[in-house]
Amino acid sequence: MANKPLPKKLPAAPNKRNSDGTRGREVAGILALGASLFVLLAMLSSQAHALMMGPFGRKVAGLVYGIAGLGSYALVLLAVAAAVRSLMEKRPLIPWQIGVGVSLGAIAVAVMLQLAAPGYRIGGIGPGGAIGGDLAEVSRAMISTAGTAFLAVCALFIAVIVATPLRMRQVLGWIGLGARYTGRSLATGARGGGRFVADVTRAILPERDRDAYEDELEDEREDPMAVVDGELPEPVIVERSAPTAAFAGDTERTVMATDDDEVGRKRGKKKRETATTEVDLPPMADAVSLPEVAAKPERKKKPKLEIVEDLEPALAEPPTRVARGSVAPPATEAGPVVATAVVAAADPGAAAPLIVEPRFKHADKAEMAAKEKAAESERGFIKLGDGAYQLPAIGLLNYDAASQNQLDKTFMLELSARLTKTLENYGVKGDVVAIRPGPVVTMYEFAPAPGIRVSKIANLSDDLAMALEALRVRIVAPIPGKAAVGIEVPNKTREKVFMKEIVADDTFRRTKAKLPMAIGKDIEGGPAVVDLARMPHLLVAGTTGSGKSVAVNAMITSLLYSSSPEDVRFIMVDPKMLELSIYEGIPHLLLPVVTDPKKANLALRWAVDEMERRYDLLAHAGVRDITGYNDKLGKQRAKWEADKLRRAAAAAEAAANGDALAVDDEQIEHVEITGEHAPMTEPPQRLPYIVVVIDEFADLMMCAPKEVETSVARIAQKARAAGIHLILATQRPSVDVITGLIKANFPSRIAFHVTSKIDSRTILDQGGAEALLGAGDMLFSDRGAAPARFHGCYVDEEEIHRVVGFLKTQGRPVYNLDILKPRDEDGGEAGEGGGPGAGGGKVDDDLYDKAVHVVCSTRNASISWVQRQLRIGYNRAARLVEEMEKQGVVSPPDHTNKREVLVAAA
Repeated sequence: MANKPLPKKLPAAPNKRNSDGTRGREVAGILALGASLFVLLAMLSSQAHALMMGPFGRKVAGLVYGIAGLGSYALVLLAVAAAVRSLMEKRPLIPWQIGVGVSLGAIAVAVMLQLAAPGYRIGGIGPGGAIGGDLAEVSRAMISTAGTAFLAVCALFIAVIVATPLRMRQVLGWIGLGARYTGRSLATGARGGGRFVADVTRAILPERDRDAYEDELEDEREDPMAVVDGELPEPVIVERSAPTAAFAGDTERTVMATDDDEVGRKRGKKKRETATTEVDLPPMADAVSLPEVAAKPERKKKPKLEIVEDLEPALAEPPTRVARGSVAPPATEAGPVVATAVVAAADPGAAAPLIVEPRFKHADKAEMAAKEKAAESERGFIKLGDGAYQLPAIGLLNYDAASQNQLDKTFMLELSARLTKTLENYGVKGDVVAIRPGPVVTMYEFAPAPGIRVSKIANLSDDLAMALEALRVRIVAPIPGKAAVGIEVPNKTREKVFMKEIVADDTFRRTKAKLPMAIGKDIEGGPAVVDLARMPHLLVAGTTGSGKSVAVNAMITSLLYSSSPEDVRFIMVDPKMLELSIYEGIPHLLLPVVTDPKKANLALRWAVDEMERRYDLLAHAGVRDITGYNDKLGKQRAKWEADKLRRAAAAAEAAANGDALAVDDEQIEHVEITGEHAPMTEPPQRLPYIVVVIDEFADLMMCAPKEVETSVARIAQKARAAGIHLILATQRPSVDVITGLIKANFPSRIAFHVTSKIDSRTILDQGGAEALLGAGDMLFSDRGAAPARFHGCYVDEEEIHRVVGFLKTQGRPVYNLDILKPRDEDGGEAGEGGGPGAGGGKVDDDLYDKAVHVVCSTRNASISWVQRQLRIGYNRAARLVEEMEKQGVVSPPDHTNKREVLVAAA
C-alpha cells in the first residue's frame, strides 16, 4: 500500500486578541517614545536658552528639571529605553532593578552636582533640582559637605550594581588592567621618544660629536644624579673645553658622586671602562667637586657650542670641575680638592640676591654729638615782637647708640633661599633679586617668573609668615616703579628709632617746610619729615598699643622744635585727660587743653569762625593764602617802621621850630591789609598757623556727632589757605567715627596696627595695616598716594617734660578765652547766660524784619517754622521769636506752647 504524503501543516490563523494587544503596545510605545524625546529636546533647548519646543515645552522642561535637576536626564533616558523596549519586545516593562538603580543613580548625581556647583542656576533652580537640593542641604547640615559627598558616591556605586550586571570584582579588575595598560603605554612612549631624540640628534650633530653625546646619555642612564631635598636637580649646562695634553683645568660639566661602582659598560660600537669614585661631601658645602681623573682624548669642539658659565662673584675660588673619562689622581698632602659654591638650595646657575646696604647708618655717640653741635650752632634766637625766643635744645632729647642692629648677611641669604623655596612650593617661581635691610623690617625684592600672576603672590602672606617663622609678613605687590614684588619680613631684633636722630638730621634742620613734623624712619633707615601745611590735614588711627599716641606726641614736639609761638598756635583737645595735658602752660597754646567734649565743640566752631575771618583778611589783602599774607604784611611792617622813624624825625623838627605836625594820609596805610580806614598806631601782626590736635576723636563723635562732623568737614574743606590744620587721632577706626564726609576731606592718613582688614580699608581704603607689627610701625598715605611704610620715632614722657619745662621759661601763654564762649549754630555768640536771647542781645534788624514778615503773613509764630523759613539755627530763631514777644508782635506761649500773632498782616 502506497504511503500517501502527509498534508502540509497550515499556518495557524492569527489570534485577533494577540494582534490587537501587539498593536496597542506599539502605539503606546510610539507615544511614550515621542513624549520622552519631546521632554528630552525641551530640556536641552531650555538649557541652551532656546525655545525649540515652544512655551509648553519650556514649562514641561522646567517641571522635569525641577524634580532632580541635571539628574532628570537619566530619568528621561530611562523612559526612552522603556519606550524602545515596548516596541521591540513582548515584555515592555523594564525590570524593577533597572528602574530602582537608575532612579537612585539620578538622585546621587543630583546631590553631587548640587554640592559641586551650588551657584549654577537654570530658571532659578539649582543643578540638583528639588530632590538633590533638599537632600544636599539636610545631609550637609548633619554630616558636613565631605560626608554628603561620600554618601552620594556610595549611593552611585550601589545604583550601578543594582541596575547593571557589573560586579565590583570586575570593576576593580578593569581598573587594574587600565592602570597596567597606561603604564606600559607611557613606558613605550618614553622609549619611543628617547629613540626619536637620539635619531634627531644623530642626524643633526656631526659624526665626531655623536660619540660624546651618546656617552653623556649613557652616563645619565647609568649614574643618575643624586636627589637633594626630595627634588631633582636643575639641568646642568655642559661646557666644552679645547683639547689639551694635561687634564688640569679641562672641564665639561660638574657631576655629583654616587655609590655605584660599575665596570664594563658597552656604549654603542665602543667599549670602555669607567670607575666612579666615592667622595665624602661636607655637610653644608655649597657645591661639590670630584677628584680629577685622567681625561680621554677629546675632540675639537665647535665654536658655536661653547658656553661659558657665569660663576658666583662671591666665591672664594672657582670650583674645580672634573673632565669626563679621567682617572682619579692620588690625594695630596693638602687633602682632597673641594670646591666652594653657593647655598645648596639655590640654583647653581643663578646669581645670589644683592644685599643693598642701608643709605642711612645708625649714628654712634661721636657722630650724634657732632650732629647736635652743628644743629645748635644753627638754631640761635628768634626775634619776636615782644622779645627774643629760643628754640628748645636738641640735648633735651634722649639717644642710645647701642640699639643699632648688625647686618647678618648669612641669615639674609638663607632666609631668601627659604623664601624662594616656599614660593616655589605654592607654584610661584622666581628669584630674590635684592635684599633691603631696615631698622625694623627687611624687604626682599622677588622677581616672579613670566606668567606668574601678582595676585597669587599677594594672597600668600600668612603662608609665608608660617614658613619663615615670622610674626607677620607684608607683601607689596608690585613695588611701585619696579618689576618685582616686595616681601617685608620683620627683623629678629628691632632697632629703636629715637626722635633725636630725626631732629638733629639735615633733613629736618634744613627743610623748607612751613610745619615740619618728624614721622620716623622709612624701611631703609632714612629720616622721614613731612609738611603739615601741604597735607593739609592728617588722620591718625590705630588700636591701643600700636604707637598712635607716641606718634602724635612726636609730631607736636617736632613742631615745637621748629616754630615759635608767633608762627604756630595750638588748640589741643584731650577727652581722656592724659595724653595732651602734659603740654599745659606752653606759650604756643591758644587756650588751656580742652578735656570737655562740649567745650571742644565750641573750640571747633570758633575755628570755623576764625577761618571765615581770615578769608576776609586774605580777600582784602589780595593774596591767596596765609603765606602771601604774611609776606605782604612783612613788607607793610617794614614800611610802617620807616614811616614811624620819619614821623618821629618830623615831629622833633616841628617841635624845634614851634610848628604843628600835620597828619598825612600815609598813617592809614594798613587799609591794604585789614580793610579798615583807621590810623595805624601799632605795627600789623602776623597770622600764625593754627594746629588743632584732637587725641580721641571717637569721644567727640559720641557726644555731638552732627555738630562735630560739620565743623571738622568745613575746616578740612576750606581752612588750608587760612593756615588752620587738623590732626585727628582715634583708636576706633570704624565707619561711624571716620565717616565718609570726614575721610573724603583727609587725603593724608596714617594707619597703625589694626585688628582686621576691614579697619585697614576704613583708614587707607585698602588692606595692609593688619599686617603691621605695632609699637610705631605705620603706613603713611600722603595726599592719596600709595601707602609707604615708616617706623615712628619714640619720645617718652621725660623728654616731653624737659621740652615743656624749657618752653615755659621762654614765656607764658596768652589764652583767648573767647573761644569757649557759647555760640549758636550760625556762628554768632550767644548771650552771657548761653540761652536764646539771654542778656538782651541785639538782633540783626534785617533778619528781624524778615522774621516779622514771615510770622505775620503766615499767622504762625512757631520757632521751628521761623527756623525753616529763614534757614537759620534753632537758637537764633528762638531769639527772634522772643524779641517779637517783647515788641508785642506775638503773645507769650500758652499751656500748649502755642503763640498768637497780635499784629495784622501788612
